[in-house]
Amino acid sequence: MLDADNQKTKIREEMNSAQTKAREASVASAKAKAAAEKAFRNMVIDNNKTCSACRLGKEKIAKRRLEIDGAIKQETKLKAQREAEKRRQSRGRGGRRAGLVQETIPTGTVIQPLVAETQSVAQAPIEPIAVVQQSKVSSIENEQ
Repeated sequence: MLDADNQKTKIREEMNSAQTKAREASVASAKAKAAAEKAFRNMVIDNNKTCSACRLGKEKIAKRRLEIDGAIKQETKLKAQREAEKRRQSRGRGGRRAGLVQETIPTGTVIQPLVAETQSVAQAPIEPIAVVQQSKVSSIENEQ
């Protein structure tokens, strides 16, 4: 019995030391990442100072800023979509919120599920490749 307790203690101590090392490594990694980001940001600022001296450089900087803004907006939109999907899935599983919603709805009220709007795309009839190629060849021959 004493050996089992000693082994449990030894395992617990090893686990604690491993967790401590992992936390230290995580902190060191975060610091290194922050330092790299700061160095990159400073490099970009220096390059912008140099490039903003001419018209072409100013245009390139403005174009790049527009690209970055677009990417940020797109990422924000995707994040909102992911969050909405998570909410829909948690509602479907009947999570804690679903129970609260059911409690607060008066009896006799009809609840209709949310339906995502879909855009219908009009598609042209699809013709076999041979027919399309043949019609192109015949139209080329007619032109000559």
